Amino acid sequence: MTGARIREQVAALGRRRRGERIPAELRAEIADYARGRRADGGRVREVAAETGVSPESIRRWTVRAKATEPVALPVHVSRDEVCAQIAVVTPSGVRIEGLEVEQAAELARRLG
Repeated sequence: MTGARIREQVAALGRRRRGERIPAELRAEIADYARGRRADGGRVREVAAETGVSPESIRRWTVRAKATEPVALPVHVSRDEVCAQIAVVTPSGVRIEGLEVEQAAELARRLG
């Protein structure tokens, strides 16, 4: 989709007040377009002008999309009996300490 086509769809929503939501499907298209333009060297302000959406919204939507992508991290497994408990640190920085192996495995299952 082109920036002009997105701008038409945004304009078709009518006059919006600050904070008024854009439908999720259109928001996802705008984020995809913005990521593509940024990869080609486009600036957030340029993308905002092309699409008719504020630069701050463009920035939030593209960052939010990245944050929800699955992340694979290296894991070191030790057979040391000294390591009786495990600490888990999520990509967002949340640290959970004092887990036993079974608890860590259950946490991993629940987090997906």
